[in-house]
Amino acid sequence: MYLQHYGLTELPFRIVPDTRLFFDGGQRGDVLAGLRYAILSGEGIVKVVGEVGSGKTMLCRMLESRLPDSVDGVYIANPGISADTILNVIAFELGLTEQPLSKLEVMQQLQDYLLQQHARGRRVVVFIEEAQGMPLATLEEIRLLSNLETEQEKLLQIVLFGQPELDDNLARHEIRQLRERITHHFYLCPFDAKAAHAYLNFRTRMAGYKGTDMFSLRQARQMVQASGGLLRRINLLADKTLLACYAAGKTKPTAQHIRMAAADCHFDDVPGQREQRWWPKLALVSVVLAAVLLALYHWLPASRTLPIANAASVTPSAAQPVRRVPVSLPVTQVSYQLAPAASPKPESEPKPEPAAKSTPEPAPLAAAPASPLQARLQQTRQWLAGQPGQQRSIQLISISANRPAMLEQYIEQLAAHPALAADAIFVYASHLQGKAVYSVLYGQYPSRSAARQAMAQLPPFLQQQGPYLVRSVQGIRDEIAATQG
Repeated sequence: MYLQHYGLTELPFRIVPDTRLFFDGGQRGDVLAGLRYAILSGEGIVKVVGEVGSGKTMLCRMLESRLPDSVDGVYIANPGISADTILNVIAFELGLTEQPLSKLEVMQQLQDYLLQQHARGRRVVVFIEEAQGMPLATLEEIRLLSNLETEQEKLLQIVLFGQPELDDNLARHEIRQLRERITHHFYLCPFDAKAAHAYLNFRTRMAGYKGTDMFSLRQARQMVQASGGLLRRINLLADKTLLACYAAGKTKPTAQHIRMAAADCHFDDVPGQREQRWWPKLALVSVVLAAVLLALYHWLPASRTLPIANAASVTPSAAQPVRRVPVSLPVTQVSYQLAPAASPKPESEPKPEPAAKSTPEPAPLAAAPASPLQARLQQTRQWLAGQPGQQRSIQLISISANRPAMLEQYIEQLAAHPALAADAIFVYASHLQGKAVYSVLYGQYPSRSAARQAMAQLPPFLQQQGPYLVRSVQGIRDEIAATQG
């Protein structure tokens, strides 16, 4: 590990979306401010498009964390949800129902709930990732949801995050009604050399590096040429570059180290012709729009009381005021099963030996104990199978499956803390953006509100690493079923 070699306190180029490491350059900060303004102004449907690995998931997490407490969020990361299921999924994540309802019943429940939230001065936002993979029929159901409105504004905000194929889908004639409902279009452009240079040195310093710039502008330009300027590829390339530099006993990377790292990354399809077809045309529009919305954002209060229209008959319940619903990231669990032992090969019949030389049969060998990680995964599977669907847990972190030692160290830190219960730490093997990760969760709570209260009581070192996500057991089960199906 090269941490000590460079004077780092953590790995600077992990590919998991850690909001502490959000970089607001490369127009990401402007887009984030524009998205916040679009949601708080009640614009209905908003779309964010970027290539694979351009930072859409990180932007989505940051957006959720930057919204005021008067906004409730629902996070949908499974694009394969059918048109018959999408409304029930949203209703379940909002805590409205535990059992599937008919389309008419669930739509009525959603409308009643949204009117109540509107009467309280609250907003509800649905974040949909990988929207390019959503069936057209499901996208049509999304459009119908956008019809829920008062005379003055929408009752439900919808943010679509997708790859460029999302634009291709929306260009189809049969989905034109949804296309007309989209009020803002944002595009995440690949980084140029200047943005990549600032990003690379920002990440190293956030990871504890104290020296002069680790990467030069010329090296950043070399990385952009090798990676196409995509954030995920820049992270992979930078990590391997630092590793090659460390192996060579150097303190600063060189062009040769970058070439070695690029050869190991196998970026055979570096974006080129495709970006030339549409990025330059749309990037300028997105930048100008983000700049305009950013100016408006500075005048927009962090929260405001929403006007109530056509909701006079709705009486807010006397329940405790609802805080922002933390985004729930569906996690796909990977089952680990031991392969059945191979049948022993037939052996020739042993020759009889004299009785005097006979020895007692050796005792059978004991099975090797499971590793702490495997034991934790098994414990989590058992817990998941025995809990009601509404049970909640707090997701603390996602760590690349390629770094099990880091995961075990993190779990040991949690288990050793006197304020945390070791048997309440759960681990899921999952996939995030096509990459294998381990997700760590803590606690089990009967409701969202109970989980949110528990989040406020986490130890200070965990509080500093937030914001965290609240997961539902049923949401995990649905994601597992969709993946295995």
